[in-house]
Amino acid sequence: MPLYFNYTLANAAAFNFSAFSCIAFVVFLSSTQPFYLSEVLGFKHKDNIGHVIGILGFIDELTSIISAPLIGALSDEISAKKACGSKITVSVGFLLIGISLICYGKFATQVFPDLILYRSLFAVGVIACMSMVTVMFTEISNSDFDLLTTLRRFRYGIRENESIRVFSGTSANIDPETLHLLGEPSSGGNDDDGSKSTGKYAAMIGISTGLGAIFSVSFFLTMPAKLQDYFTSLTMSDTIKLSYVILGLLSIVIGVILYFFLYSKEIPSSPPSVSTNYFQLLLHGLHVSQHDPRIQLSYVGSLVARSTTVLTSIFIPLLVYNFYSKTGKCSSSSSSSNHSKETCYDGYIFAAILTGVSQTIALCASPFWGLLIDNERVGKYRSLFLSGLFGFLGCFGICVHSLNVDELYDPRNWICFVMVSSIGISQIGIIMSSMSLLSSVVKDTRDSVSIGSISGVYSLFGGVGILLLTIIGGSWSDKWILGPFFLLGLFNLILIIGSGAFWKPQSN
Repeated sequence: MPLYFNYTLANAAAFNFSAFSCIAFVVFLSSTQPFYLSEVLGFKHKDNIGHVIGILGFIDELTSIISAPLIGALSDEISAKKACGSKITVSVGFLLIGISLICYGKFATQVFPDLILYRSLFAVGVIACMSMVTVMFTEISNSDFDLLTTLRRFRYGIRENESIRVFSGTSANIDPETLHLLGEPSSGGNDDDGSKSTGKYAAMIGISTGLGAIFSVSFFLTMPAKLQDYFTSLTMSDTIKLSYVILGLLSIVIGVILYFFLYSKEIPSSPPSVSTNYFQLLLHGLHVSQHDPRIQLSYVGSLVARSTTVLTSIFIPLLVYNFYSKTGKCSSSSSSSNHSKETCYDGYIFAAILTGVSQTIALCASPFWGLLIDNERVGKYRSLFLSGLFGFLGCFGICVHSLNVDELYDPRNWICFVMVSSIGISQIGIIMSSMSLLSSVVKDTRDSVSIGSISGVYSLFGGVGILLLTIIGGSWSDKWILGPFFLLGLFNLILIIGSGAFWKPQSN
């Protein structure tokens, strides 16, 4: 029986659009960091850019770690008062993202304290949006919404209240023809937990996040170069700052739009089992996590998935920047041509291409991960195992390939493209599988009250992963540019071992 009723097609579209937009802004900010430091702030110590990016990432994730559980508990508290906490939290999150991007473009003059403050504000906005993705995924996968049924209802003009009665189990007085057109409520066939199938919804969100990353790489990341072509009087520094301002305003508009279209008719199937006191909700979420190994495994998945996102959006562009910078391809003897377009313009474009290929392959893999998650012979745990294996092979594969290079590693080869594509496939698979695990827990326990708190801790673990990768990997990259790839490979190895422990026949 569904936990959430009256879920509409507009709610589903808004949910996917929120994930699409958030990922797009994250990819843009992360991928432009090396170029922002060098072009806008005139950072001279190029050999230490990885260290500076690591510091900014540390501040970002320290803020996320502190705020993620609190934001999740706050969402629960708002929802307990009959308002939809996820909708409000997401809208405010996009508002904060927009303000921070505008500050980047208009007011930043130095790393300390300007970028520290603005990056922290951006982190709060992103964690507000990302932690609610898990909550909203749980809402849709445990709701009365079904895409095929909705399309059938539109086609045949069936009233919405009849569809609700079918899914709520009160369809005795509905004529057989209407029941046939609506179809039976899907009970799913997932082997792991006996819960409703979640693979199709995971595929939806996987496709949305993949499209968001591709859109960011194709349009957001190339915006400074396109603006420079259009406004020939502007330098690369000017167009980068202008891009930040434009996208900041766009984020604010998106937040307003989502407020009106995200799901807002949440009706818990049972009364709250715990007090709605703010900190009691948070502690309850931690307590539930402590006694359920499925939630613990999903937390490991969150750590690896968020770390993979950072590798894709920060350290792949840094790998490209490192090659172009140290081989002299970021400078030109002619400083008058195209108004400073000589400052790593080609590197900027190739970074977008390499990242775009990775995200495109990940997007194409999303439907297949959805099928695997719902497949009785594979399921969520095996999907996590396979996702970790793809990440392990991609990360260590590029490290092993670099051993054949005597000097600086050149990412402009087909093996590098294959390895980063494997990492992209891993990223989307881990995200989809770990979120499906959390959703199945809520379905089994029917504990919809503390999902915000659990999702906050889920995001916290993702923040820990990013913290480790940005600090250790960022500093390591100044000595060995592929250090972050090696570290992420170890993270994937841990996920392989953890998910492999669940790869056993389940007794009924």
